[in-house]
Amino acid sequence: MRNFSLLLRRSKAETQRTQRTQRNTKSITELSRRQCQLTSQPILVRPTKRVLSYMNDSNLLGWLISVAIAVFLLRPVWRGFAAGLAGTDSEPTKSDSLRTFSTEVVGESHYQRNLESITGGKTPDGVEKYLEAELILEDANPHDKSAVRVDIQGKTVGYLSRERALQWRSSSSKLKTGKCSAVVRGGWNRGPNDQGHFGVWLKLP
Repeated sequence: MRNFSLLLRRSKAETQRTQRTQRNTKSITELSRRQCQLTSQPILVRPTKRVLSYMNDSNLLGWLISVAIAVFLLRPVWRGFAAGLAGTDSEPTKSDSLRTFSTEVVGESHYQRNLESITGGKTPDGVEKYLEAELILEDANPHDKSAVRVDIQGKTVGYLSRERALQWRSSSSKLKTGKCSAVVRGGWNRGPNDQGHFGVWLKLP
């Protein structure tokens, strides 16, 4: 009888162990199935605040760069438009300057201080500044009654040569003053032994 009871308890324990093993196997199988489902689906990651801030900063930087490029490209157009409103010529290129500003003002060596004031002073590479000049007839000039004075920004910078003064007077006999485009070049200062004077050239018909 005792042996039968012992055998019964062993059989019951073995049955319980088998049931636990089955439950564990089922749990492992279910966990594996869920993992497979998760790996087969795309992973969506919500961007963090730092990522969104970086994206916004990048968009702002790109917008600022685009604006800077547009301003740089449209600057010559705006200069020409502003010059047209002001009634003056737009700034020419260097090749245009050599071809169109062909009338050299004489006597400018006596007015270097005025030219320094107009251009802002000498620089190591010199200057090339485009301005508007005023031509004034000096009928009372004691040295030459046909003299034509050249002023820029209200300061005298020289005179037309005798030949050009006569031509100007013949083409504008009814005008005491006239205006034209001018360019001031030169004025470099690279040391005590390497300095250059300012020169003035006019764009005359």
